[in-house]
Amino acid sequence: MAKVSPGKVESSEVISLLGDAWFHFGGSDEGAMRGDKVLPDRLENLEWHPPILSFIIERHARLMNGSTRADLQYWEVNTEIVAAKIVKMGNRQKHAQAKRWDHKPLALELANKIRNGQDDDRLRWKKNGTVTINRECVPDGAKQTLDSRCKRLNNAIGELLNDPEWREKSWRHSETADPRMEDHRES
Repeated sequence: MAKVSPGKVESSEVISLLGDAWFHFGGSDEGAMRGDKVLPDRLENLEWHPPILSFIIERHARLMNGSTRADLQYWEVNTEIVAAKIVKMGNRQKHAQAKRWDHKPLALELANKIRNGQDDDRLRWKKNGTVTINRECVPDGAKQTLDSRCKRLNNAIGELLNDPEWREKSWRHSETADPRMEDHRES
């Protein structure tokens, strides 16, 4: 690095040397980082301000799990003390977000049906009178988006029923077996 001028670094040779030496730097495994990820097409804003070499790298684990965003890790590598660390995290929108969804009208409709013990394709009544929501009634999105939408819907239903534990409560009571109350377990 003695021959590299301070400021922005454009050299793929520096990046290659950094990748080869990556495992020697203390803290280099932070954020599941590895030397084989230190590639010219992955590093952004590589700068040298002795003894600190800094860069940004886009990480794709969230994208692989269905997110529309990639994580950005801002790294500083101190060549003097042979240490590396993430100094900041961010994200970058890579794909369009799912369309916004207002859960309140559906929550109100389903809460009324639950309170009255009514059948609906969006409800799964169990033999013991408890009920679950069929997730298919919630608009699709990335896994995190879908999970968040289901949670908001369930919480809103609980608020409308004045019972945060509404999923544990029996809303239907029957002395005889009712074929409408098959035990549909969610998989």
